[in-house]
Amino acid sequence: MTCLITVQISFENISQKIFEAQIQKYMSAGFTLMNIDSHHCAFYDMSVLQALIPLLKKYEFQSMRFIGNSYFNGSFFRDVYGQRWMKKIDTLHLKHPDYSSSVATFQKNMKIKNKYLLNADIAEIYIHPVLIGDYLIDDYTGGNHIVETFKEAGLDTKKLLKINDID
Repeated sequence: MTCLITVQISFENISQKIFEAQIQKYMSAGFTLMNIDSHHCAFYDMSVLQALIPLLKKYEFQSMRFIGNSYFNGSFFRDVYGQRWMKKIDTLHLKHPDYSSSVATFQKNMKIKNKYLLNADIAEIYIHPVLIGDYLIDDYTGGNHIVETFKEAGLDTKKLLKINDID
């Protein structure tokens, strides 16, 4: 006789427990800045976001890295999904910049005069620093020196802010 046992597991419930454990570990280490940032944008997935939203409210998160502008690549489906995601996030009233991208995408968008970048009051430009010898390089741009990359992008002349400075 063969028996088949079916177990239904709630992805949202399991994810929420994992996220909450990470938040509690972060807080127990003494960190107080309540900014949510998902490296590689895992919370762009709507099921992940649904599991995360109650925790963002519970732990009173104040700010977040917003959806990266590189997400909007001209695809109709990505545009629709991205707009739906932003509408969901906006209900939380978290502080975030108007534009967010890597320094490489920023350079590309400056050249093509991207409307989101040009209309942004505040832009988050991130790098992926790696220390090699005495130099910080950005491994996302192929190992360019960070100081040179900032100069090439015109970022060396911009006012730099911390997340606490964002209204």
